[in-house]
Amino acid sequence: MTAQAIQEAQSLDTTTVAQVWEKMKSIDTCYGKGTMGGMDVFGVNHTGIKPVPFTMLKKGEIEFIRFFNP
Repeated sequence: MTAQAIQEAQSLDTTTVAQVWEKMKSIDTCYGKGTMGGMDVFGVNHTGIKPVPFTMLKKGEIEFIRFFNP
């Protein structure tokens, strides 16, 4: 994810990369498209949040519904 922020910022300056990272609307994770978050917990928007699978139990079988980003 850091590499994506550097690429998006077109810079290696850490301040510039951090500012761009905070404003990224989505980021690729190994689980699919994620979002940036963490403001409410850490005070900065620097945490990559992976998509979470939403499933349900139907007739004793687990059924995948979709992924969602909390």
